[in-house]
Amino acid sequence: MAWSDRSKKILVASVATVSALVLIGFFLLFLRPKAIARVGTYHISEDEVKARDRLIGASFEGEKRSLGLEQLVRTYVQASLLDRYAIGVTREELMEEASRLDKTGRSEDALADIKNLFGSDQDMYLKVYVYPLLVERKLRDHVFKRQPQIQRMVLDRAEAFLSRVRGSRYRFEVTARSEGLNIRYLRVTRRAGFEYFADRPDLVRTAAERRAARHTYGEFRRQLARQRLLNIDPALQATVDRWFSHIIAKTPVGEVYPSLIAQGDGWLVVRRLAPFPKNLPGALFVVVMFPRVNFAEWLEAESTSVPVEYL
Repeated sequence: MAWSDRSKKILVASVATVSALVLIGFFLLFLRPKAIARVGTYHISEDEVKARDRLIGASFEGEKRSLGLEQLVRTYVQASLLDRYAIGVTREELMEEASRLDKTGRSEDALADIKNLFGSDQDMYLKVYVYPLLVERKLRDHVFKRQPQIQRMVLDRAEAFLSRVRGSRYRFEVTARSEGLNIRYLRVTRRAGFEYFADRPDLVRTAAERRAARHTYGEFRRQLARQRLLNIDPALQATVDRWFSHIIAKTPVGEVYPSLIAQGDGWLVVRRLAPFPKNLPGALFVVVMFPRVNFAEWLEAESTSVPVEYL
């Protein structure tokens, strides 16, 4: 049976297609970078680990350990957690982060040294240097800080304590101590900002006792005020102003402020104490702080739910 010209063309095209598919399969199987770990849906290649090791060696002189795989596993665990909240990382965001690092990151010489490690391979630079920084920042800012359920347990404890002491002049310290909560004393002034004490500063008599009672953070703020740095820190000054206008002005002496105060790394429940001597403006509070869940601890707990396989 004779083959028509059309049949011959179809046969030739079919053979060519099969050959192309075989070549593509060969390339994918043997020539693509070898994956040595799988984290969730992500793969980590041997080349990426080597590049990360070079980066670590250049950043930390004398470091001989191969830590690249461990660090990249951490990065892709974080990326997997971002995926759960439908927060990915786009190519545009990656390029914007690289541009931001060019302007605000390390010194120009240090960043140039890092880029030289990757030569002309910009994709590898983005993947093993820029991407880990961006992923951690997005996870911290867009998930950890914004998801109320992460801090819910701490908030529940703080709100329960507040409900027990609200409206009482005398129950605050007794309740706090009976529940094993740590009490501090806080002095707020426009000159020094926030000063924390282990004991009531107005009841401490000698200079030695004042030095022993003063909390390190309070001493630091006092030094900042002496150096006249308080006035050029807009964020700190704005917080002090908010305390005077919203908390001090609305909390009579002896009363508990009726809401939780979000400040620093936690929430405060405060009761205002007797006023300072007239020559010392400001206010004195007894304080219980409920620290926020720590990012590192939260990440460690969440990481156990992401499958990691070493190939």
